[in-house]
Amino acid sequence: LAATHCLRMGFPDVFDDVEVLALYIGALGHDAGHFRLNNAFLKNSKHTLFRKYPDSVLENFHLGLVFELVEDPEVGIAEHLDPAQLARFKELVTHLILATDMSKHRILVDRFKDWMTRSKEEHARRRRDAMLHDTIASDVTSTTDNTDNTDGSAHHSDAGHADLGHTRGDDDGHQRWAGWVEPAVANASPEDKTLVMQLLLKCADLGNVVRPLEIADAWGKRIMEEFYQQGEKELALGLPLTTFPNRKNFDYIFARHQNGFLVNVVKPLFETFTQLTDFDTRESVLSSAAENGDAWSQRENANRPGANKGGAKKQRSKEGSLSLVQRSRSSFSNARSGSSRFRGNTQHWMKAFKESNLTMLTSNAMEMKGLEIAFEENYGAGDEVRAAVRLCVPFIPRLELIRLAELRL
Repeated sequence: LAATHCLRMGFPDVFDDVEVLALYIGALGHDAGHFRLNNAFLKNSKHTLFRKYPDSVLENFHLGLVFELVEDPEVGIAEHLDPAQLARFKELVTHLILATDMSKHRILVDRFKDWMTRSKEEHARRRRDAMLHDTIASDVTSTTDNTDNTDGSAHHSDAGHADLGHTRGDDDGHQRWAGWVEPAVANASPEDKTLVMQLLLKCADLGNVVRPLEIADAWGKRIMEEFYQQGEKELALGLPLTTFPNRKNFDYIFARHQNGFLVNVVKPLFETFTQLTDFDTRESVLSSAAENGDAWSQRENANRPGANKGGAKKQRSKEGSLSLVQRSRSSFSNARSGSSRFRGNTQHWMKAFKESNLTMLTSNAMEMKGLEIAFEENYGAGDEVRAAVRLCVPFIPRLELIRLAELRL
């Protein structure tokens, strides 16, 4: 809610009362009743909610709880809206909360970028038309000695440029927004204005990642704990792994996860959306994102498994010129030659395997789980996982092989 309010205050005054109410109620209720499991778990476990809401399971669940509260006479929200306002309010809240489903993220961001492009082009066209009008008016007034007409034309010209300039300011003349922003949002179609509100709430939803580092760390660790607990449930129930299954190498995994999420999702979202906010808001958010990214990158490098082991560095340097197959064969033969070198050589092979054309998902899984990894076909990498299983069979504990066989993997 606080992030939603801060982002809204960085906007021109373009939202009406119903839209502001919908934004704030959407922010308060977008995770109402959340029980620390994600949509993938509910789908894979055939949860009751998944059977009720096949699409955007949790988001529809949150929305239902919000509407129960809104319509509760003791809460007293619905009674302050007339029927038309209430219907519009519910429609907006529905669009806002369903937009927080991350599976819809790319679609919404692409639509928003398309709207921004169209809005900037329209603004540029209007500027060209205004400048052409002013030029013609200036030519006309220069051919007459009518002082009243000349003054009127000059006044009209100045007004046109003030309205269509590159930036817009506050009452003190301080430049706050790009010139195209206010007319674009104010004159947007209902669908496009709703899209702007959806992106605003999405930024607020993911905003903890770009808050000061201490706060970002605190909330990030809470989310990681949810991931761990879900991963443990997935392992216990024999479900496909969709989150982290154990807490091994936590400092490294946490920093890598936070930085990856920032770089690939959060920072691009804010870089796009804050083109609509005032310059102070944009600078504050993006500078915080840069500082957090630097801190997490340093932690990731400092806590990378084996990063401080001289022997491992020498071994990687020595094997650097070998092909993946050669390194794999060498690791396997060396591992078989002596039990004392079993773990180290297998780790070298793991690192070599990860340097091949693996998906990030499989690479992360291998690093998280180390050698005793329960490769599961449904984990998300298909042929790569099957290939890894075949090559790693000699190094997987017998009980784990039995478990994989029982799961028909």
